[in-house]
Amino acid sequence: MGKKTQVYEYHRKHGNIVDYAGFDLPVWFEGILPECRAVRTHAGIFDVSHMGRVIVDGPDAGAFLDHLTTNDVSALACGGGQYSLLCNQNGGIIDDITVFRLGGTKFLVVYNAGNRGKDWDWLQAHRARRNVTLSDVSDKVAMFAVQGPRAGGLLRDVSGTRLEEVEKYGTADVTVN
Repeated sequence: MGKKTQVYEYHRKHGNIVDYAGFDLPVWFEGILPECRAVRTHAGIFDVSHMGRVIVDGPDAGAFLDHLTTNDVSALACGGGQYSLLCNQNGGIIDDITVFRLGGTKFLVVYNAGNRGKDWDWLQAHRARRNVTLSDVSDKVAMFAVQGPRAGGLLRDVSGTRLEEVEKYGTADVTVN
């Protein structure tokens, strides 16, 4: 029996559950082919709550992430994001990540489900002498990916926001019905 995401009960009732990175997740609901067609022609919503999510906040947050990743995190505008790599002390890759600047000193780091423990431990081990706080929100906040040619319209309908105006790798605060 694996870990559960915030919407597991829906998955259990309607989906075909498999083990993925230690989580009980649906591999499909109606079938692989009809769902693939739906995403290619309309939109699909995917529960990606199994991925790790950490809020990094504080005066040294940008410098802290600059030190541990391969991109210039400090240069991100508020609402901006970037794909990057989390590196070890020799420059080797620990994991690929996505970093978003949520505010002046507040960042969201998203990493792979299979590396949640390892990545969290790495971040924790390297925050000494830095004025940052780390908050693992992975199990507290659900996360969904919406893909397909009609994803923008679907998201606009439930949020009232023209999300297609958000830049690639960008963020926006919205309320969803």
